Amino acid sequence: MITIHYDPQFGQAIADGQATTYVDNTIYAHSDPDVTNVVRSVANASVIQEFRLRVLKDEIKPEEVRFEFRNQPITINEYAVLSDWPKGFADLDDRHTREIVTLAMKKRIADREKGKA
Repeated sequence: MITIHYDPQFGQAIADGQATTYVDNTIYAHSDPDVTNVVRSVANASVIQEFRLRVLKDEIKPEEVRFEFRNQPITINEYAVLSDWPKGFADLDDRHTREIVTLAMKKRIADREKGKA
């Protein structure tokens, strides 16, 4: 079993460009017959997303990997769908994107209204 603890404050920060290699190495460690459990703690979502892709590519079975967040187990199915997506779990990019779009729309509306005045 591969267990990925997601801890955005104290987990290991893996550069986005290194996520593929990190997951390769983790899967390789898991393939050792003498190793029953591989546990990692990460601070960014790119590793989570890379594992989801590997499940979809059939490079690892969904029952061989799970995620944990705040002591809550999160499983993955064969379609890379997670059993739960609690607030704060690998969602920083989504929150930033929503805020950027919202603020950009408000700014555009304000600028248009200024032009009409």
